[in-house]
Amino acid sequence: MLGIPIPLAITDTRTPLYVRVYANDRKHEKWYRIEPRVHQIDPFVYRWTTLSSGIPSALPAEQQGFLLNDQVYFFRNEDARTMLYRYAPSSATPVTPLSAEVSGLPADCHVQRLVWDETSQRFCYGDSLGFYTSEDGISFSATEYPTFVPADYTLRTLLMAFDGNVWAVVQDASSRSYLAYGAVSALPMQILCELTADFPLSDFAVSIFVGAGNREHALIAGGYNAQGRMLNTIWSFESYNDSYRMVNVAGPEMTPFAGAAVVWYGNRLLTFGGTDKYGNLLESVRYSESEGMHWLEADSTWHILPAAFGARKRISVLTDGEYLYLLGGQSATHCFTDLYQGRLNSINW
Repeated sequence: MLGIPIPLAITDTRTPLYVRVYANDRKHEKWYRIEPRVHQIDPFVYRWTTLSSGIPSALPAEQQGFLLNDQVYFFRNEDARTMLYRYAPSSATPVTPLSAEVSGLPADCHVQRLVWDETSQRFCYGDSLGFYTSEDGISFSATEYPTFVPADYTLRTLLMAFDGNVWAVVQDASSRSYLAYGAVSALPMQILCELTADFPLSDFAVSIFVGAGNREHALIAGGYNAQGRMLNTIWSFESYNDSYRMVNVAGPEMTPFAGAAVVWYGNRLLTFGGTDKYGNLLESVRYSESEGMHWLEADSTWHILPAAFGARKRISVLTDGEYLYLLGGQSATHCFTDLYQGRLNSINW
């Protein structure tokens, strides 16, 4: 088939444009009218839906969220107990969480130290007394010392689950910090290296993602070090020659921050929430297209947060690859428990 455009005056935008198509015999033909269509959806805009306005009568609490099997798991410390709220997200109607009291964790546990280990399919928690795991997030069982850390070390905090291992900061008798890792099914952990003073122990953000070269990376960003100093570091981890390497990739433009959330979405890293070194809540979204080395403030006309979304820190940001979920957080005067679902217009284009 041969298509031959018929030249028409292009100065008159109201004139229709046609294409005449000949068959192979050059005798039969058909005319097609061309109708230009202009896409009316901005591909860079995020669309948000409020899934839940929050848990009624929620007390100020430390909290942590996970997205597993199409359900949001929302852990909260409430007085001397730990609660788990579960949401089944739906963009059509608001959702009401199912609640259950968690058993087996210490009464003074910190749910921000919880991690989900995909390899063992367990929630993991650790402190100076024990290592705790759960398949459902409700009933935890404990592993006593010194089974899960090397002898003469104590666990300071769990960091993440990455590359089939659970990662933690452990300390020796002199309070020097070390990076340790190990599989839940093959404890105790191994010591990788001693940590420098610019490695965080609290209020850091973690993101696990597959970046350039189809290799899995882990980022640990911002937070406070052992002396309580706010950091501007972006630690990048990857498996390398049957071992691991880590490096601080933060560019010179990165300023100290803590209590933020970092997520890989739309082939870029995004940060939500947190505080700066003056204690101010960070309202703008930042992004990195260089896997954490350089960051820019996102265009506010595109990254429009939900209307009811107030500035906050210690927010949980979750993703299933298509949608983002913003969950909870804290300000100076309020503890949030709301849940939002967002989507980039062009995420599947």
